[in-house]
Amino acid sequence: MDELSEDVKQFLFPGNEDVEMYSHRTISKEIADKIISDGFKYYDSFQKTTDEIINDMVYLRYWDTLRKHYGGHIVVIAISRELLRSIQKEIHPKYEAQQVLSTPLIDFDENNGDEMRYILPKQYVKGYIDRHTGEITRNKEYNPSYTPPGMEGAIKQLYTS
Repeated sequence: MDELSEDVKQFLFPGNEDVEMYSHRTISKEIADKIISDGFKYYDSFQKTTDEIINDMVYLRYWDTLRKHYGGHIVVIAISRELLRSIQKEIHPKYEAQQVLSTPLIDFDENNGDEMRYILPKQYVKGYIDRHTGEITRNKEYNPSYTPPGMEGAIKQLYTS
């Protein structure tokens, strides 16, 4: 990832979106496709399994070097800054706005014991980049301003917790 192709630059930084972007690495195309179709599953904290994407080549190279062993498929997640700010103002500071946008999963995972599991809606998944070929797979349902059903209830719950 020495130099980004024009297509990848346009995909990551189109210039007309006021979004916060994050990347998540995965080892296979199948998993990346599943994230596009089903949403992004994470444990406990969104920040634990994602890295913020910033329009700075040195920064991007640094994180690419650190994370490349996690896989060659870079899933890109983007959420409206305005939406994130409005949620964060309403909830207790110990929580992440992404938790409000996500659905808690009830299924038990014995490998992660008491950690909470969430799924961020597929509308926030912009798509993914194949690190080796530069090929971009876009999510046709991408909408960084999407408001999931039940968001107000989640805000109230995380405000009082």
